[in-house]
Formats: sequence, structure tokens, C-alpha cells
Amino acid sequence: MFSHQEASSSHTSRAKAPAIPRETRRELANRVSWATASHVLEPFEALREVLAKNDQVPPASLGAFLECGLTSNQAAEILATHHYNELASSTGSRVWWLLFKNQTGFFSLLLWVASALCFVSFALDPKAIDVFYLGIVLAVVVFLTGLFSFYQEYSSARVMEGFRGLVPPKVTVLREGSSAVIQAREVVPGDLVVYQAGDLIAADTRIVEAIGFKTDESSLTGETEAMRKNADAVHGTVRPVDASNLAFYGTLAVEGTAKGFVVLTGDETIMGSIASLTSGLEATETPIAREIRVFVWMISAIAISLGVVIFVLSFAVTGSGIVMSLVLGIGIIVANVPEGLLATVTVSLTLTAKRLAKKQVLIKQLESVETLGSTTCICSDKTGTLTQNRMTVTSCYVNDEVHEVPSSEEGWAQGSEDARKLMVDSTFETLFKIAVLCNSGKFTEADRGKPVTERLCSNGNASDYAFLRMAEAIPSLHEALTTDGDEASTMGGIDKDSEGGRVFWVHELRKRCPCPYPEASVPFDSRWKFMASLCTLESGGGGAGGGGVLFVVVKGAAEVVFSRCSTMLLRGTQVAINSRLEARFQQVCEELGARGERTLGVAFRRLDGPLATGGGGAGGGEAPGGWRGGSPEEANYPLGTAHLASSRRGAEGTAGVANWAGDALCYVGLLGLKDPPREAVPSSVRAARSAGIKVVMVTGDHPTTAAAIAREVGILTGPTGAGASGGGGPGGGQGDEGNSEGAPRECGPTRAIVTGPELETMPDDQLQRVLLMDEVVFARTLPVQKLRIVESARSMGHVVAVTGDGVNDAPSLRRADIGCAMGLTGTEVAKEAADIVLLSDDFSAIVDGIEEGRLIFDNLKKSIAYTLSSNIPEISPFVLFIVARFPLSLTTILILCVDLGTDLIPAISLAWEAPESDLMRRPPRDAQRERLVTWKLVSFSYLQIGVFQALAGLYSFCVVLSDYGWPLSALPNSAHKFEAYPLDEKRRTIAPSCPCGGGRPATGNFLDSQRTVAIRGGSLVEDSGAELSAEDREACDPRDIGIKWDEDWPFGYGCPFGSIKPTQECKFSPTRSPWGRPCYRPSVALRCAQTASLVSIVVVQWADLVVCKTRLLSIVSQGMASNTVLLFGLFTETLLCLALCYLPFMNTAFRTEPIHPVHWFPSMPFAVFIFVYDETRKGLLRRSRRLAAIQGAPRGAVGFVERYTYY
Repeated sequence: MFSHQEASSSHTSRAKAPAIPRETRRELANRVSWATASHVLEPFEALREVLAKNDQVPPASLGAFLECGLTSNQAAEILATHHYNELASSTGSRVWWLLFKNQTGFFSLLLWVASALCFVSFALDPKAIDVFYLGIVLAVVVFLTGLFSFYQEYSSARVMEGFRGLVPPKVTVLREGSSAVIQAREVVPGDLVVYQAGDLIAADTRIVEAIGFKTDESSLTGETEAMRKNADAVHGTVRPVDASNLAFYGTLAVEGTAKGFVVLTGDETIMGSIASLTSGLEATETPIAREIRVFVWMISAIAISLGVVIFVLSFAVTGSGIVMSLVLGIGIIVANVPEGLLATVTVSLTLTAKRLAKKQVLIKQLESVETLGSTTCICSDKTGTLTQNRMTVTSCYVNDEVHEVPSSEEGWAQGSEDARKLMVDSTFETLFKIAVLCNSGKFTEADRGKPVTERLCSNGNASDYAFLRMAEAIPSLHEALTTDGDEASTMGGIDKDSEGGRVFWVHELRKRCPCPYPEASVPFDSRWKFMASLCTLESGGGGAGGGGVLFVVVKGAAEVVFSRCSTMLLRGTQVAINSRLEARFQQVCEELGARGERTLGVAFRRLDGPLATGGGGAGGGEAPGGWRGGSPEEANYPLGTAHLASSRRGAEGTAGVANWAGDALCYVGLLGLKDPPREAVPSSVRAARSAGIKVVMVTGDHPTTAAAIAREVGILTGPTGAGASGGGGPGGGQGDEGNSEGAPRECGPTRAIVTGPELETMPDDQLQRVLLMDEVVFARTLPVQKLRIVESARSMGHVVAVTGDGVNDAPSLRRADIGCAMGLTGTEVAKEAADIVLLSDDFSAIVDGIEEGRLIFDNLKKSIAYTLSSNIPEISPFVLFIVARFPLSLTTILILCVDLGTDLIPAISLAWEAPESDLMRRPPRDAQRERLVTWKLVSFSYLQIGVFQALAGLYSFCVVLSDYGWPLSALPNSAHKFEAYPLDEKRRTIAPSCPCGGGRPATGNFLDSQRTVAIRGGSLVEDSGAELSAEDREACDPRDIGIKWDEDWPFGYGCPFGSIKPTQECKFSPTRSPWGRPCYRPSVALRCAQTASLVSIVVVQWADLVVCKTRLLSIVSQGMASNTVLLFGLFTETLLCLALCYLPFMNTAFRTEPIHPVHWFPSMPFAVFIFVYDETRKGLLRRSRRLAAIQGAPRGAVGFVERYTYY
């Protein structure tokens, strides 16, 4: 994929490659080997060399090549033997790296270590077969979890690559004499390419024609100043990177136009070589990645610390063997690690990418969307972002009169008397002719025959397209171009095209009025705010004529063009501009601006003398050495520059010779264009305001136009005072321009409209005071001023999102916390500098992205709160075992069943949770204080919900043991007595209470039911036979074999069932299957109680999952049906729990038992309590906020409940 090195950012809110220092970049550029010496050759020689290397026959001459370029066959042959124009992909190695990374995250490493310790324990005690199986389970679990995270991350990466394919970089090439726009990756060596300002250079290119062409090579060399390029061969030992006739892959065209042929592509380019040298650079960390890293380290530190403490206490204090102590330590680590968290994070980010894709938003760095959720200030362009970018000419000002302009052929045909007068007005004809000739746009060939309003245009901007559509619809233009020799027309005719309506009239007009010196054009630039061309206007009427005479034609910001004029064209006569005309012009601009119209002016100047004659300066057809353009300073024809610096002089009536002899222009009139707001923008602005986000308009338009649109979309809501939405200079811009004086006009105590000239003289502290106002509009701003606004807002602590589409917007896009480039109208460099690309150019997409960013953070908090709450009921059994020698109510394998079984899908399902209804009414998150995991969240999960869950588990455990004969009072200091075979406290020898008997072993292969064990004198004796030996019979009383009787207890117990004596009667019949089996069998009863403890965690997690759906709102408000995945999660965790309880193979594998149905109920009151507790807590939170709002408490003031429980 075609790409270039991204410019470095001075802040770390985005995951971009770190900046390479300027010296390093220059050094790298000099070190790489360049496989050609094209820069030291003349253009044709260099071309021959390139084609010869690719086995192609060179053209007869450079001129022939410049007219035709390569043929399609030649391009196909070169591509077949060459490679695509893209840097080598590391997809293969990246896949393996992703897999390795997801298997070796810190949580994963903890579990890998835990698995290894299990195998070590088994090696120390081969009879501990259950520890061996635990090691296998841990290894499988961590591998499958890593595999799932890998799959999600890899799928997300592929989704993002697919999104990027929606905006593939394009380049204009000339093949077989026709211009074509192709994907940059399809460019081949020898291709003739055309560049203009705003394009990324598609490959290392040898320049053969250049008009004021400059490139920004800062991404290559680190030099900040744009480099001028020309076609001259470089002599001497100049290095390729310093050659003025080479444009390099991935750099940016910032000024002018150029033609050249491709020399090297892809990895062979200088940028490709540098990329291979710098491929080891790592990306900086995004905020969400940093938050997760901190959380992982925090939980890991807790897990490791508790695991070590438990191991030491178990081994050193209680005297347990090393194997048992290791198992306990591993259990603590496993209980603390939320194994499914990273999978939840990956799923959340992937879902966000897909949701935003449907909303036409491309997130270049996926994790950056969370930063977007923290946005506090949006600096938005107007045109195309807040508006539809469908400019239509709606009015014009000619002959000192304002007229409405129809927008379609039907409108002209059925128009008013005013429209019919315009069609025959020579001044209006000159106006629209200049608007078409001084214009970069053109209709696409595919739209021939379509209605004018439905035609698409290429090149140019929205204003250019509007002028083309306006002129194309004018019937008088059609008649003039199809009437041969009509003297009444001011244009020469052409024969009617055989296809009739399939003629592009504006293209025919350009053929009749050619621009013979394209290299002398002055392209539009925000620094001078107009564009100029040299064109021939065919005949004389209206003062803009003169057969075959060269004219300067100018189009640009209305007041800028007006300031360069000394005369105005009124009904065919050039009249000196006086104070009355100036005041009238000012009034018209303000009136049109107040209607939300952008105003652009046109002017001309005749260069005296026929085109064919020589001469010089303004008085001849051609200047010595030819006409030059590029910029107003470089142009050698009159553009009103000298007049601009002088005071306007002139009397009423026709302009005098002295006035015309200067370089001043003649003002023809202006055109008013309307770009209606997008339908969804007003509601999006309201949503942003309710979310505590300041929306600032930053536009190059006139203040009155900006204020009108701002009022329509809701950025300005209150009334504006006199001069607040007008004044400050007439007209409207074509880009980012400004020309007004004065102080900021305040529209009330919390509103201001500030123009570019005002901003230029405004100190930083005053700008910050302006940004503190509620409603702010910046009009007539320059790109450098936009950057200053962004930096000022960031210095005030704002998290700034800024929109932009032009080359000059790139600094602002880079500097902002979130740069939002336009996908339709944005230049490639703007898209590269931005973090997200709005594929529809719609402001509403930014607000959607902010909501999604907040939702990610919100849902991750909920998922973590849900996951951590089960840690306490998982840890507490081990603590009770160490402190009170309490039987383990939960084994390590059952903990894994919870973390990676019953809890996994519910935790992930919270990623699908819909936003709470107050999500966009909350103030933006303070990234410095509101972290992903706070002590309040830990308190909520561990000390509130976690404690309730631990009590539920302990209660269920004790209830089950009590029902089977062992009440709570019998449990302390009895952990060793509940083994499958009775051992002493250190689990080394048979307990003395069991001198004789037989049964299954306490250790070894517990799945092997054929093994039998005999006891002689309290020691284990393995015997393969079923009968007791003679020695057994002599040493043991027959009554003690298998069953030990007690006069105080009429029921049997003894060696086959364990060594702890029941103290109460079993509540279930010992003969009833399956619920009666555990009666007086301690080891079986223990497994039943442990299974009930597992069930209790699942039951209370039902309630926990429901309460974690919201952080503030009641579940009644949020509803349950909004998240069907969560309902599926509830179903699956219940189904898995049932399987663990009642499927025989699951009982065998996880050492569970089928529990009586009644034992599902002891934990249910705790689930109800958790639900009621949390609903009460949230109710108090909402009540506290309502009271604070009623009492007028300052924003940010919180009550006791919120201060200590709102996570």
C-alpha cells in the first residue's frame, strides 16, 4: 500500500512512529544507495536510461513522450516484470509477532509460570497427579486465550487495512495521450506523472516541467523549508537527495504544478531504503494502552505478592508440603489474574472499528478513538464539514445591482424577468466567462448527458464546481457557442455538435477562449487568496473584449480582489471606484453574508497589444523572456499589487489614463454561493454541548457568512449585536483568508466572533479569554492562525479535535490531540497527518466518534468491575485455609472454570453494551484524574460486590456440608480430614484415627478405580487383591474394617469415607441417588460443597452482570433487551455451570459432584441483595446530582456516595 513516513507529533496521545531526528534523517538519506544517476542527465537521456533498464524502446523525442506517455501495453509489461509501487509488507512476520505477543503478555506469562510450577510439583511428587492435570489445564487455557486475542487483533488489523482501502492514494498519469487517475501502487518506472499542490509524490520522479513547483521533504530529510524543483540537469557530485530535479516518494507537493517520469518505485526509492533501515522503531503508547498496562502491572503485583505470601505461610508456618504450598500459591495467582480481560479489550476495539466504519469514519490508529472520547473542544471547518459541500451560485452583484441566479437550465428557461435580463447583459457574460476560464475544475466524461446539477467535477474545489454548473446551465452560452457568426453575440460561434446536448459548453468556451500560458498562472493560495490566469477573450463588447487579445483574469475572495481594483465594470463601461461604490460593495457583501452566502469576486485587465506581437510588460502581447507566474511576487504582469499599497483615487465617471496605466484591475462583480448545512449537524452540535464539549467554528469565510451558518447549526444560539455578525470587510473567501481590522466583536457575555486580522494582533491571554466563552466563531482565519487556536486551546487543558482538508491544515491536524481529515475533499497529506478520516466529510461523524470513544472507556470499566468482583470469592478460600485450616471451598481448577468459563462471555458481552442515556450528558473525562482502574473501582469490586460474593460462596459451602453432616463448628482445623483418604495434618501418613480398613488412595491416579488400599497400623499398604491378608485380620478388629462404629453415633463412618466424625444427622437419605451419596462421606461431601460454591459465584455474578450494565442509571432505564449478547452470556454461563454440575465426564475432569437442586438457592438472597444494594447506590447518586443541580452547586461538586463509590 502506498504510504509515506508520517510526520512526527509533539505529543503522545497517538500511536505514531517516533520522530527521527533531523540529522539522523539526513544521514539515512545520504547512506542509502540510489540505483540511478538520472539527476545528472538531461531529461531525455535520463528517460532513455529508465526505459532501457525496463526493456522498453524509448520514444523518438522528449516532446513526443510528453504528449503521449507510456502505452497501456508498455505499462503492463513493466508491471509484469517489476513490482507494485509499495513498500515491502511485513504481514507474514507481523502475523507471527502478533501470535507471539498475545502468548507472552504479562498475564499470560504469569499463567505460563503457574503451569510450569505445576509440572515442577508433579516432578517432586509423582503421586500428585491432580497437580499434573492442573498444569495441563493452565497451559491449554493460556494458549487458547492468547489464540483468541490474536484472532481478534489480527481480524481488527485486517479490518483497518480494508478501511484504508476505501481511500487509496491516487496519482494522475498520462498514458497513450490521455490523462488517467490510477492507484499509486500501479505506477511503473517510465510513467509520465502530473503533480499539483496537495499531492503526495507517488514515486521517485525526474522532473521535466515545473511551474512554481515546491515539495516538502521534511519527512525525508528533516528540512522544514519547501524545496523548489525544476527540470535542469544537476552537474557535479550533487547527491540525489539534494538534487533539485528529483521529487521523492512520500514527500509532499506544496506549491505549483509539475510533470515528470517515474525513475524508481517501492523499496528501490530513497524512502523505501530508509524504511528498511528504520523498521525497528516502535510506536508510542496510546492512553488506553497505557491504562491497560498500568492495570496489568497492578493486578500482577497483587497476584504475585499474595501468591508468594500464601506459599511462605503454607510451607513455613502451617508445615504443609512444598507441593501443597505451590498449589496454594498457584491458586492465588490464578484467582487474581482476569484471564479474559485482554480478549475483552480487543473485542471492544474491533467492535468500535466496525461500528464507526458503518458511520463512515476511518480510525487510522484504533486505540486513538478512546482519546477522541476525552475530547473537550472541537475546532471545526465550515465548508464540507458543517455544510454539504454542494456549492450553488444563488446570486450575483453586477452593474451595482444584486440579482438572483437560477441553478438549472429549467430555472433559466422559466426564470423571472430579472433572469432574462441577465442572459443578455454583457457584464454578467464577462462575469461568468472569467469564472469559467479562471477555474481549475472540469466535468468528468462519464457525466455527459446528465442534468447539470447531477454532474461531477474533477480538479478544482467546491466553488469552481459551482461556477461550472452555473455557466453550463445558461441558455445564452449555448446559443452563443452554437450560432456561427452571430454579430449580436459577444462570443464567436461553433457548429452544433452532432450529439446535441452531450456537449460540455464550458469546455467549448475554454476552447474558444484559451489560456495560452498555463505556466504563467498564479494558483490559489491562502496567502494571497486569489488565482489568476492569462486568457484570450474573443471579441470586444463589454470592455472585456478585443479579438485575440490577452487578458489577465482573476478570481478570489471578494474583498481581496476588490482591493486590487481601481475601476468597476458598469454596463460595459469601466468606472472609477469611489466612496459610494465602495460603501455599496461593502453593504452588498454584508447582506449576502448575512444570508449565509460565500462571496467570490472576479476582475480582469487587458494586456494591450495583439497576442502575436512582441513587446514588454503590460503594454505588449508578451513580456521579455515570456510571461511568468507562480505567485503575485513572481508574476510579471499586472495584478493590482502596487495599487493595493496605495490609496484609491479616482473621480466619478470613466477611469482616467493615469489610473489605467498602473497595475490596478477592473472589478466585474461578485457571485454569491450557498452551501446548506448538513441535516444532522444541528442535533450533533446540541449533543456535543450536552456532553460538555465546546464547538468552535474556524473558517476562512467572511464573518457574516460564518455567523449565518453558525446560527443555523447551533454554534451561535443567542442574538448578535450590531457588527457582531458583519463588518470587518466585505466578501467571502475561497479558502482560508482574512482581511479585517479591529478588536473582537463580542455578541454577548459568552459569545464572540473573531476575524483573522483581529487574531493576528491579539495577545495569547486575550485569545484564551475568548476561548473561555461559550460560543466562539473564528472567521477569515489563516492556517497558521488555526494552528495557534489549537495550541492555545491545548495549553488551557483542552483535549482538542480539529478538522482539516488542505495541505496547510496538516500542522493543525498533527498538533491536535485528534486530527480529523476529510475523506472526500481532503488532500493526501491531510489524511496522513490525521488520526481519523471522515469518509463522508460530516461533522456528525466526529460526535459519533466521541460517543464511541466514551463508550469504549465506559464498557471497559464495566467489564473490569465485573471481572474483578469474582476475585474475592476466589481468594478467600485460600486465606481461610491458611488462617483457620478451613477446607478449600474452591479449587484452582474451579477458579479457572469461573475466569475462563462462566465469566468469559458475560465479561466480553459488556463490549456490546449500548451507551447509557446520560453518556453524552456527562462532562468529558479528565484523563489525568479519571483513570481506567481507580481505587473507587477496586473498592466497588473487591470491598463491596466482592465481599458479598465471598459471603455467598462461604454460606453455600457451609450449608451443603451442614446438610451432609458437618456443621460450621466442625470445619475449622479440619482441612486435612476431608481428603479422599484420611491423612495426618502434613498429608504425609495415614491419620491415627484410621488404624485399619481399605479404600481408594489419597494420592496417585484417582481415576483408576481398580486400585485398592489396605491399612495396617495406620500405614498405607497397596494390595491388588480384594481380600484382607491374615496379618490384617490379626492386627485389626473386624468391626474396624471399612466402617468404624461409635456407641454415641448410630451411623457408620470410617476409613473408606474419611476420618472426620459427623456431628449431626444427614438431611438426605443415604440410599437415595444421587443426592444421598455424600452422606457421611467427607471427601464426596466436600466436592459437593465446592460445586455449590462454584454455583454460588455464578448466581451472584448474574446480579453482578446486571448491575454492571450501568454506572449511574437504573437498570429499569437502561433495559435488558438492548444487549442481546449479554443475555446470551447469562444463558451460556448458566448452561456451563449446569454441565459442570451434572455431566459425568465434567464431574470426573473437574472433580465436581451433582448437587441437590435445593443447593442452588442459598446464594440467591445474596444476588438479590447485590442488585438492591447497587440500585440503591445509583439512586442516591442520581438524587445527589439532582439536588446539586437544583441548589446550583458548581460543576464537579459531588456528594459522599459519588465521591466514594462512583467508579
